[in-house]
Amino acid sequence: MNKIFTAVIYWEEDVYVAECPEVGTASQGETIKEAINNPKEAT
Repeated sequence: MNKIFTAVIYWEEDVYVAECPEVGTASQGETIKEAINNPKEAT
């Protein structure tokens, strides 16, 4: 079963930050794509 989560993405201190408020994870990347994919691994 697939689950859909919200990703809040913003620029902070020279990196993109992606947060998933439903599960409380956050990650960062040099690109938006990296920032989005990193929380997938953490979640």
